[in-house]
Amino acid sequence: MNMQVIFVFVTGLSLQISLTRAYDKPTYIYHNCPRTNFTPNSAYQSNLNLLLSTLRSNATRGSSDKFSKGFYNTTTGHEPNKVYGLFLCRGDFGTETCQNCVSVATSYTAQLCPFGKENTIEYEECLLRYSNISFFSVLDTSFRLSLWNVENSPSRSFDQFVWNSMNEAVNQALSTTKMFATVKKNYTASQTLYSLVQCTPDLSRDDCSRCLRLAISPLDGCCSIKIGGRVMYPSCNFRYELYQFYNDTSNGTLPPVFFSPPSPGSVTSSKDRIGDDESNDTLGGEAQGESHQEFPIFPLGLALEATNHFSRENKLGEGGFGPVYKGILADGKEIAVKRLSRSSGQGLQEFKNEVTLIAKLQHKNLVRLLGCCLDGNELLLIYEYMPNKSLDLFLF
Repeated sequence: MNMQVIFVFVTGLSLQISLTRAYDKPTYIYHNCPRTNFTPNSAYQSNLNLLLSTLRSNATRGSSDKFSKGFYNTTTGHEPNKVYGLFLCRGDFGTETCQNCVSVATSYTAQLCPFGKENTIEYEECLLRYSNISFFSVLDTSFRLSLWNVENSPSRSFDQFVWNSMNEAVNQALSTTKMFATVKKNYTASQTLYSLVQCTPDLSRDDCSRCLRLAISPLDGCCSIKIGGRVMYPSCNFRYELYQFYNDTSNGTLPPVFFSPPSPGSVTSSKDRIGDDESNDTLGGEAQGESHQEFPIFPLGLALEATNHFSRENKLGEGGFGPVYKGILADGKEIAVKRLSRSSGQGLQEFKNEVTLIAKLQHKNLVRLLGCCLDGNELLLIYEYMPNKSLDLFLF
């Protein structure tokens, strides 16, 4: 079986950024849209629209049989235009967050995967998946996204501690119908390790075990690991960090999470087979420092899509540090993207200083910073778009 793997290579800055979740803004992670399309205005499209509507309306209830709230699967139509779909909300989120995430995912899947017969969309809060081929209760590890902190483990004892904690989380998840578990363990007097695992609860326990143990296999003592990371398959996922990234009370709100955004690296995508060497999958991000301003790290792909790859038509103007482009996100939100010019003379330290300065400033006459992106040769700042005001208030 071919497995599509996303490799992300980055380094880190010590800039401290707080990333928080809000009900109206689920945190997008990725989507996987294979190139199998349906015909517009076809029976398949009608069935897909009905499926998405059904999933959305059931986000508050969950399955009526053996599965707990936060999971629902269903089908619409008949062969050859039958559509299979499900959603899975992360087990520590409450009903309101789950409902909102599913609503957003089902509303914008057509923009992320136009005319696609199948799609998998992962948010921090939920997973949405549909296909023209039945995947219910089927273990699927054909696609993998791995995100690793850039900082190496401090010791082999930490490696073993992570491995033991992840296995404890897996065992706990296998003992529940929800197939979800979190584990919190003190590594030192000042450091706590937080771990989370989850499977789609339509899997058998054996398949859930296979999926999670495959996911955590890179942690199995052969070499030094990272201080945090996650692996996501369509059927399961895990994550561990030295900061709390999940809820203890399932009330739908996250504690503040502090990230060091990645500095320039490279992003590549490739296809590989299960069992090949995949030990270099990395993504920067660590927990340290104090919160300044609540804004997320933007993936470069989202900025490219929003600005039509920095097209001339989207260009708003240019200042000493580089051009600014108008962009539109998948949810319709308008943004302004400041792209650092390679000839501006502004380096990483200046970029860091600018973000730190903006994070400390809040004023109605300043354009609000929404996020930043440091990826490859790109240094980007993402602002709110203010159509009735001059962008030189802050952008230039």
